[in-house]
Amino acid sequence: MTSDEAADFARILRRNHLDFVFVGGTAIRRHYPSQTFDVDVMVLPGDYRRAVEAIDRDPSVASMDRGPASIPGGHVIVRGQLVRFDLLDPAAYAGVRSASEFYRYVRRYGSEPSPAGRVARPAVVWYMRLVIDPYELYFPKILRDLRAGVPWSTVDAARRIARRFGVRARVGPRIRLLAEVAEIARLR
Repeated sequence: MTSDEAADFARILRRNHLDFVFVGGTAIRRHYPSQTFDVDVMVLPGDYRRAVEAIDRDPSVASMDRGPASIPGGHVIVRGQLVRFDLLDPAAYAGVRSASEFYRYVRRYGSEPSPAGRVARPAVVWYMRLVIDPYELYFPKILRDLRAGVPWSTVDAARRIARRFGVRARVGPRIRLLAEVAEIARLR
């Protein structure tokens, strides 16, 4: 996923009047040479259901998966290529707070502007990867980020986000396990 492809996907979101923040590998790639093959966007909580419906109807969307066991997403045609996307609901990451509080936090403190739209900082991405289940699926992505140059201190910022959203007890053991794995992989 290139920054041009992300910008084209952002145009699709904007023409559907959706407020969003880029997260995941797209966000990491803004600062570090990380490879990602999809685009993850978190949409405004009140717009989440509407976002899924609007994107499903958009003519650029080639396929949409909305099954109960998966995150709504699909494939969109961008620059003549099929690009995978996922629409993330901030409620899944809000811990003991509301989805709106998490989204506002990311917009205000945990992201920065880019030509394509707001992009989450690496600490937010790692927090999201550590708080969601099954978190183990995201360890390889965090290890990839470390190889790309994301500093280990990012985990400290992710821990502070976990404290703010009341999930420190859930995220703490996951960070300890991640530290062991990173040590074994000689990335720490």
